[in-house]
Amino acid sequence: MKKIIALLIAITCVFAMVSCGGGETVDVTAFKDAVAATAPAAVEIETALETELGTLEGTFNVTYADDGSAVIEYSYEQFNELTDSSNVTEVKKTVTGTVNVDKDGKYSDGGALVGSVSAAGGFTINLDTSKMKDCEVNGNVLSATVEAANTQAVLGVAIAYDVTVTLTKGETSLVSLALTYVTDAGQATVTCEY
Repeated sequence: MKKIIALLIAITCVFAMVSCGGGETVDVTAFKDAVAATAPAAVEIETALETELGTLEGTFNVTYADDGSAVIEYSYEQFNELTDSSNVTEVKKTVTGTVNVDKDGKYSDGGALVGSVSAAGGFTINLDTSKMKDCEVNGNVLSATVEAANTQAVLGVAIAYDVTVTLTKGETSLVSLALTYVTDAGQATVTCEY
Protein backbone atom coordinates (compact mmCIF):
# COMPACT_ATOMS: atom_id res chain seq x y z
CA MET A 1 0.00 0.00 0.00
CA LYS A 2 2.85 2.40 0.87
CA LYS A 3 4.45 1.73 -2.53
CA ILE A 4 1.18 2.55 -4.32
CA ILE A 5 0.81 5.82 -2.36
CA ALA A 6 4.44 6.72 -3.07
CA LEU A 7 3.88 6.00 -6.78
CA LEU A 8 0.72 8.15 -6.83
CA ILE A 9 2.59 11.03 -5.15
CA ALA A 10 5.41 10.72 -7.67
CA ILE A 11 2.97 10.75 -10.59
CA THR A 12 1.18 13.78 -9.11
CA CYS A 13 4.52 15.62 -8.83
CA VAL A 14 5.30 14.90 -12.46
CA PHE A 15 1.94 16.31 -13.62
CA ALA A 16 2.38 19.39 -11.41
CA MET A 17 5.39 20.41 -13.47
CA VAL A 18 5.43 21.60 -17.05
CA SER A 19 6.79 19.57 -19.89
CA CYS A 20 8.67 21.77 -22.33
CA GLY A 21 10.46 21.21 -25.64
CA GLY A 22 12.29 17.92 -25.85
CA GLY A 23 10.71 16.37 -22.75
CA GLU A 24 12.52 18.64 -20.26
CA THR A 25 10.68 19.43 -17.04
CA VAL A 26 10.58 22.97 -15.67
CA ASP A 27 9.32 23.81 -12.18
CA VAL A 28 7.49 27.16 -12.20
CA THR A 29 6.26 27.03 -8.59
CA ALA A 30 8.43 29.96 -7.47
CA PHE A 31 7.03 32.09 -10.30
CA LYS A 32 3.44 31.13 -9.43
CA ASP A 33 4.17 32.15 -5.83
CA ALA A 34 5.68 35.47 -7.01
CA VAL A 35 2.60 36.18 -9.15
CA ALA A 36 0.30 35.41 -6.22
CA ALA A 37 2.34 37.66 -3.91
CA THR A 38 2.43 40.62 -6.30
CA ALA A 39 -0.18 43.24 -5.49
CA PRO A 40 1.28 46.40 -6.99
CA ALA A 41 0.08 49.89 -6.10
CA ALA A 42 1.25 51.01 -9.54
CA VAL A 43 2.35 49.47 -12.82
CA GLU A 44 4.15 51.16 -15.70
CA ILE A 45 3.49 49.66 -19.12
CA GLU A 46 5.68 50.66 -22.05
CA THR A 47 4.73 49.66 -25.57
CA ALA A 48 6.61 49.72 -28.84
CA LEU A 49 5.27 48.77 -32.25
CA GLU A 50 7.91 48.36 -34.94
CA THR A 51 6.42 49.17 -38.36
CA GLU A 52 7.71 49.81 -41.86
CA LEU A 53 7.20 53.54 -41.25
CA GLY A 54 8.95 53.65 -37.88
CA THR A 55 8.38 52.82 -34.22
CA LEU A 56 5.25 53.85 -32.34
CA GLU A 57 5.78 54.09 -28.59
CA GLY A 58 3.43 54.41 -25.66
CA THR A 59 3.45 54.65 -21.89
CA PHE A 60 0.57 53.66 -19.62
CA ASN A 61 0.86 54.40 -15.90
CA VAL A 62 -1.67 52.42 -13.87
CA THR A 63 -2.34 53.41 -10.26
CA TYR A 64 -4.47 51.01 -8.21
CA ALA A 65 -6.73 52.00 -5.32
CA ASP A 66 -7.50 49.83 -2.30
CA ASP A 67 -11.04 49.14 -3.60
CA GLY A 68 -9.76 47.49 -6.79
CA SER A 69 -10.33 50.47 -9.07
CA ALA A 70 -7.54 52.03 -11.11
CA VAL A 71 -6.55 55.21 -12.92
CA ILE A 72 -4.64 54.85 -16.19
CA GLU A 73 -2.69 57.82 -17.50
CA TYR A 74 -1.61 57.20 -21.08
CA SER A 75 0.54 58.74 -23.76
CA TYR A 76 0.97 56.93 -27.06
CA GLU A 77 1.99 57.72 -30.62
CA GLN A 78 -0.03 57.11 -33.74
CA PHE A 79 0.48 58.00 -37.37
CA ASN A 80 -1.31 61.07 -38.69
CA GLU A 81 -3.97 60.38 -41.26
CA LEU A 82 -2.82 61.71 -44.62
CA THR A 83 -5.15 62.83 -47.35
CA ASP A 84 -4.55 64.49 -50.70
CA SER A 85 -5.12 67.90 -49.11
CA SER A 86 -3.13 67.24 -45.91
CA ASN A 87 -0.47 69.70 -44.91
CA VAL A 88 1.00 67.55 -42.15
CA THR A 89 4.59 68.28 -41.16
CA GLU A 90 4.84 65.46 -38.60
CA VAL A 91 4.22 61.83 -39.52
CA LYS A 92 3.28 60.92 -35.95
CA LYS A 93 1.23 62.55 -33.22
CA THR A 94 0.97 61.84 -29.50
CA VAL A 95 -2.35 61.08 -27.85
CA THR A 96 -2.65 61.59 -24.09
CA GLY A 97 -5.40 61.15 -21.55
CA THR A 98 -6.69 59.52 -18.40
CA VAL A 99 -9.02 56.54 -18.01
CA ASN A 100 -10.79 55.61 -14.77
CA VAL A 101 -11.44 51.88 -14.28
CA ASP A 102 -13.82 50.83 -11.52
CA LYS A 103 -13.48 47.66 -9.45
CA ASP A 104 -15.82 45.81 -11.84
CA GLY A 105 -13.61 46.56 -14.84
CA LYS A 106 -15.83 49.28 -16.32
CA TYR A 107 -13.85 52.22 -17.58
CA SER A 108 -14.57 55.80 -18.46
CA ASP A 109 -12.71 58.57 -20.21
CA GLY A 110 -13.40 61.99 -18.75
CA GLY A 111 -16.38 60.78 -16.74
CA ALA A 112 -18.39 59.12 -19.53
CA LEU A 113 -18.59 55.31 -19.41
CA VAL A 114 -17.03 53.97 -22.60
CA GLY A 115 -16.57 50.24 -22.00
CA SER A 116 -15.27 47.51 -19.76
CA VAL A 117 -12.17 45.37 -19.40
CA SER A 118 -11.66 41.97 -17.79
CA ALA A 119 -8.84 43.15 -15.53
CA ALA A 120 -8.55 46.73 -14.34
CA GLY A 121 -5.56 48.17 -16.13
CA GLY A 122 -3.33 45.11 -16.18
CA PHE A 123 -2.77 41.47 -16.99
CA THR A 124 -4.11 38.53 -15.03
CA ILE A 125 -1.19 36.12 -15.10
CA ASN A 126 -2.16 32.46 -14.83
CA LEU A 127 0.90 30.28 -15.29
CA ASP A 128 -1.08 27.34 -16.61
CA THR A 129 1.87 25.34 -17.83
CA SER A 130 -0.30 23.11 -19.99
CA LYS A 131 -1.04 26.19 -22.14
CA MET A 132 2.59 27.34 -22.46
CA LYS A 133 5.38 25.91 -24.59
CA ASP A 134 9.15 26.29 -24.91
CA CYS A 135 9.35 27.04 -21.17
CA GLU A 136 12.72 27.91 -19.73
CA VAL A 137 13.80 29.10 -16.29
CA ASN A 138 17.15 30.83 -15.99
CA GLY A 139 17.63 32.03 -12.42
CA ASN A 140 14.89 34.57 -11.70
CA VAL A 141 13.70 34.74 -15.32
CA LEU A 142 11.00 32.54 -16.85
CA SER A 143 10.41 32.64 -20.59
CA ALA A 144 7.78 30.78 -22.59
CA THR A 145 5.62 31.03 -25.67
CA VAL A 146 1.85 31.26 -25.41
CA GLU A 147 -0.08 30.40 -28.55
CA ALA A 148 -2.78 32.87 -29.59
CA ALA A 149 -5.57 30.46 -28.63
CA ASN A 150 -4.24 30.32 -25.04
CA THR A 151 -3.50 34.02 -24.39
CA GLN A 152 -6.86 34.61 -22.67
CA ALA A 153 -6.26 31.70 -20.28
CA VAL A 154 -2.65 32.63 -19.46
CA LEU A 155 -2.65 36.45 -19.66
CA GLY A 156 -6.28 37.31 -19.03
CA VAL A 157 -6.50 39.11 -22.35
CA ALA A 158 -6.98 37.64 -25.83
CA ILE A 159 -4.19 38.43 -28.26
CA ALA A 160 -4.54 37.31 -31.86
CA TYR A 161 -0.87 36.30 -32.14
CA ASP A 162 1.53 33.91 -30.43
CA VAL A 163 3.20 35.76 -27.56
CA THR A 164 6.65 35.36 -26.04
CA VAL A 165 6.29 35.92 -22.30
CA THR A 166 9.21 36.82 -20.04
CA LEU A 167 8.67 37.08 -16.27
CA THR A 168 11.34 38.38 -13.92
CA LYS A 169 10.85 37.85 -10.20
CA GLY A 170 12.56 39.16 -7.10
CA GLU A 171 12.75 37.23 -3.86
CA THR A 172 8.98 37.02 -3.35
CA SER A 173 7.19 39.06 -6.03
CA LEU A 174 7.27 39.98 -9.70
CA VAL A 175 9.64 42.65 -10.96
CA SER A 176 8.57 42.75 -14.61
CA LEU A 177 6.48 41.13 -17.32
CA ALA A 178 7.43 41.46 -20.99
CA LEU A 179 5.27 40.37 -23.91
CA THR A 180 6.53 40.29 -27.50
CA TYR A 181 4.54 39.31 -30.57
CA VAL A 182 4.51 39.98 -34.29
CA THR A 183 1.38 41.60 -35.71
CA ASP A 184 0.39 42.33 -39.29
CA ALA A 185 1.69 45.89 -38.71
CA GLY A 186 5.00 44.87 -37.14
CA GLN A 187 6.53 43.62 -33.90
CA ALA A 188 4.85 44.70 -30.68
CA THR A 189 6.53 44.75 -27.27
CA VAL A 190 4.73 45.42 -23.99
CA THR A 191 6.75 45.74 -20.78
CA CYS A 192 5.13 45.99 -17.33
CA GLU A 193 7.30 47.12 -14.42
CA TYR A 194 5.95 46.35 -10.93
